[in-house]
Amino acid sequence: VATTSAALNTAITAGHTTIGLAAGDYKMPVGTDVNLQGKTLTIVGTKDVVIDASAIDARDQFVTGATLSFEGVTLNFGKNIYMGFANCSSLTYKDCDINGLQFLYGGPAKFENCKFNSNGAEHSVWTYGSSEVSFDGCEFTYGDRCVNVYVDNGTGSVDVDFNNCKFSTDNAASAGAIEINASAFPL
Repeated sequence: VATTSAALNTAITAGHTTIGLAAGDYKMPVGTDVNLQGKTLTIVGTKDVVIDASAIDARDQFVTGATLSFEGVTLNFGKNIYMGFANCSSLTYKDCDINGLQFLYGGPAKFENCKFNSNGAEHSVWTYGSSEVSFDGCEFTYGDRCVNVYVDNGTGSVDVDFNNCKFSTDNAASAGAIEINASAFPL
């Protein structure tokens, strides 16, 4: 069980594949701290474990080929675009609270019993280029459109599945919970 961000980095560097976190605030390591390429990592905790992932730029390649899982923790991604764990072989969130914007790209992403709060920003999740994304038993609180489903530059396809999810907004002018785009950058 890690109790500090430094201890989390040390455990990852030592090759631990499942790391429990004690209640507290943590910073998710970035490529300059720890390279996660090709690694398998599961981080487990309670909602009192708050992981600051706002410095995780999805354009960075330090998680390429990684299998990442988060269980029971709170993740804060912030409001900047292109944040999130991109290019993973797979990405799984189970029983997590996820705040802010998250961009997906690469392998499948699975969300089970997660609560999303976009903190008033447009979209909580951008599928961006993941091959498949599933939401099972998730709750979304959003400002305007909580999930943006599209494939970058109109190449390839993405399968998105919602099962038993709840969507809520206080914005009477919201354009809807889900936005479907053929491309974010039309040719």
